[in-house]
Amino acid sequence: MEHNLEKPILVVSHERSGTHLTLNSFGENKCANVPIDTKEVVDNFLKEYQGNRILKSHHQSYFFEDYVYDKYNVVYVKRDPLDVMTSMYFYHKSNRDAFPQHNTIEEFVFGGPYNPDKYSLDKSNHFLERWLNHVKSFENKKVTVVTYEEIINDYDSFKDRMNDKGITCIENKPILGVGQSVNSRKGIIGDHKNHMSESLINEIKNYLK
Repeated sequence: MEHNLEKPILVVSHERSGTHLTLNSFGENKCANVPIDTKEVVDNFLKEYQGNRILKSHHQSYFFEDYVYDKYNVVYVKRDPLDVMTSMYFYHKSNRDAFPQHNTIEEFVFGGPYNPDKYSLDKSNHFLERWLNHVKSFENKKVTVVTYEEIINDYDSFKDRMNDKGITCIENKPILGVGQSVNSRKGIIGDHKNHMSESLINEIKNYLK
């Protein structure tokens, strides 16, 4: 799909937040990936990149120098952290050889994240803190924040906001799971309620206050 861009798009998010849903809404099934490597390698890649394709990254903002926000049209995708935790838990369970396993979702949320963490420069005590650190790292940065829930519930408003940035979206809301290269689940908003206890939901909400 053709976009009226003065600079390339960099779509950034914490994992399982709707990155590929966002890319699909841009009419892009494929994109260039920011390398999973050291800060120096990431910086050199972004500094020298001359393509006009859309790029994707799950890195915290600490990997990006200030020039990135001028060279790129950075779109940051957020999603309800309870649904992110739920999706990550089941994603890890479906990829047992790649990730440490947890017996319950409670153990996962407050269990230690895998180390070394390929997308973070700081170390988090558990997965929920890792999500919070990721989101906070992009506060006060020159990014366009979109939410998974907005794309699902108010696609026309999302399209209008993207159009203001020179990004053309497909006419109709993308279908979840279609054209995605990662393991997709149902993508239900509020799916955490089907898998988390009331006490865990409250514990997460209290932590995030």
